[in-house]
Amino acid sequence: MINKREKFMSKKFRFLENVYLLILLLIFIGITLTPYIIDSGFLFLPEEAVEGTAIILLFIAGYFMMLLYRQQAARNTELMAQLETDKSNLESRLEEMFKYIGALNVQIAEMRSMFSDIKKYPESKQDFKYILKFLADKVLSIVPANWVVLRVVDLTNQQTLTEYSAARGETAVLLKHNLDNNGLINKQAPVGQDIFCSEQDNLKIKSFCVIDECAVSREQKMFLKVIANQLEMLYVIFTSLNQA
Repeated sequence: MINKREKFMSKKFRFLENVYLLILLLIFIGITLTPYIIDSGFLFLPEEAVEGTAIILLFIAGYFMMLLYRQQAARNTELMAQLETDKSNLESRLEEMFKYIGALNVQIAEMRSMFSDIKKYPESKQDFKYILKFLADKVLSIVPANWVVLRVVDLTNQQTLTEYSAARGETAVLLKHNLDNNGLINKQAPVGQDIFCSEQDNLKIKSFCVIDECAVSREQKMFLKVIANQLEMLYVIFTSLNQA
């Protein structure tokens, strides 16, 4: 769309240049032929006066045509600059959009693998520990957090049933003792932390995904909630299999 407008403005600019040059040529021809057109006076005026007046009028017409051309050329130049700015902004937005789509595709792939890579339900503590590590790694692969804590809490006595933590790099500081279960249940996150919990209301347990506060998009928040729900579902399956 912008390229079409640029081509149109370029054609219009060239057209105005050609019109201006044509008018200047006509004025020059008029000035040159004025002495030959006027003979022995005109309207009771001397020939020299008529020639001088005609030439002055032609010069004035040429001057105003030059002003009009400059004004229109300035407008066209300004419009071309605006089109170039719009084009640059559009290219920048398109680049950001493609980056966003690429990041979103990565997140979708991670979400798919979160379900497909778990080949069997956990039957032992070792199996469930593997799942906890798997989910924690998924969180750190998508969200720019320095650490993550996955925890399942018994709502009847607020006791921790299981927990797993992971940190990004050796410098990440993970303070699990700051994660009070009562605060988690009431969604009262300490300063510098974000809490994402499972959404089922008919269970006596609730799972939590806690990360340090960072820039998280809407899609990433949805992903963290899915992690919490997945953790809760797998824990219910794990306890059911063990009770059986």
